[in-house]
Amino acid sequence: MGNSQEDIEAALALCKQYPNPWKKCERDWFDLEYPQQAVSIDSYWIDSTEVTNSQYERCVEAGDCRTSRLVNQAAYNGADYPVAGVPW
Repeated sequence: MGNSQEDIEAALALCKQYPNPWKKCERDWFDLEYPQQAVSIDSYWIDSTEVTNSQYERCVEAGDCRTSRLVNQAAYNGADYPVAGVPW
């Protein structure tokens, strides 16, 4: 999980080649990925289809999930659309 300093430098250089309207090419944005480290997790269940907005909304209502940062973007908000704008 995470990235090495070399990976961060390469990603930052690539990011700076493109327009930056959201100020996401700042070094501190990429430093959140450091340090690179091995992570072990317990077994888990994964679904074969994406989580829809209506399914994700139940998680938000239960207080277990944060509201999508795209909740006010009509292009992403169909009930059967895959949820977008949420953290992993």
